[in-house]
Amino acid sequence: MIASLLILLVSLVLLLYWFRYTCLLLLEDKPAPQHAETMVRANRLTYPNVQSALAAGAGESSLDALYRSLDNDYRVVLYLLRHSGLEIPALERRLLVADYRVMQCWYALARRCSAGRARQALLEMSRVLGYLSGKMGERAAQNAAA
Repeated sequence: MIASLLILLVSLVLLLYWFRYTCLLLLEDKPAPQHAETMVRANRLTYPNVQSALAAGAGESSLDALYRSLDNDYRVVLYLLRHSGLEIPALERRLLVADYRVMQCWYALARRCSAGRARQALLEMSRVLGYLSGKMGERAAQNAAA
C-alpha cells in the first residue's frame, strides 16, 4: 500500500515537472516578432504593454489591472484560435492554454503573499499570449503566401 502511494506520488511529481519543463521550452522558441506584432495590431492585444509595464517594475496596485488586461487578451486569442482556422499543433496549444490557466491560479495565490511571484506569473501569462499570437501570425502569413 505504501509502495503504491509512493509510486503514485513520484509519478505525479514527474508529470508536473515534465509539464513545466515542456511549457518553458515551448516559450523559449519565440515566433518571428513581425508576425506577433501583426496580430497585436490587428486584434488590439495589450500583452506587449503588460510586458513593458512589468519590466519597468509596475507597482503592486497596478498588478490587478495588468491581470485583467491579459485576461481580455486571452479571450481574444482563444476566440481567434477557435474561429480563424489558423491551427497551431494541438498538443502545443493545449499545453500552453493549460499553462496559462495554471499561471492564473498561481497569480491568485501569489498576489496575496508576494508581489514578485505575482509579477512572474503575469510575465509568463503574457509570454504564452505572445507565443500563441506569434504562431497564429506565422500561420496567417503562410496561408497568405500560398
